[in-house]
Amino acid sequence: MRLDILENGQSTIQKLQMGLIRKMMAGLLPGPVAALSYRADFFGKAFNDATQMALRNQTEWTKVEAELFAAFVSYNNRCQFCYGAHSAIAVNGMDEKVVTAVMQNHQTAPVNERIRATLGFLEKLTKFPEAVTAVDMELMRAVEITDAAIEEVVQICFVFCTINRIADAFDFEIAEGKGRERMGMMLYNLGYGIGSLPG
Repeated sequence: MRLDILENGQSTIQKLQMGLIRKMMAGLLPGPVAALSYRADFFGKAFNDATQMALRNQTEWTKVEAELFAAFVSYNNRCQFCYGAHSAIAVNGMDEKVVTAVMQNHQTAPVNERIRATLGFLEKLTKFPEAVTAVDMELMRAVEITDAAIEEVVQICFVFCTINRIADAFDFEIAEGKGRERMGMMLYNLGYGIGSLPG
């Protein structure tokens, strides 16, 4: 359900910024911008900072790998908005056929063993978090995934298991065609600094 307050509950300054973003994004205002800007001090700013940290301030993974993981978590949560957005971002640095293959079957997709093991871990953490054990950590360490790298993918999983539910609850508009491509390109290059607008 799209809440009118997420479109109209922001300050005048935020509304002006949202209008500018719409122009830059071919008429689309990404749902997270509206949701994270409404009462930003309560939730949006802190969550936006967590998103930026998880997807752009990582040290063990490239931003393309981080975006692939974000899309994969969203795919496993059946969140069409976040899956569409983050797969559109990932294809700016990775062959679209690889991204599609990962979603269809990560065990046979043409990715390296580090990424394959991480995808297996993320699938389990997303769908069956209560089943994750120390054995899962050892399987990742066996293919030279460091504890720091494990911590970073857990952060990605946390961020996307949260925003996936917000996106579905508030029925974020799904970008198509040129709007999707433009959104993917801009977020790939600019990151998430404007996800929660000041005002």
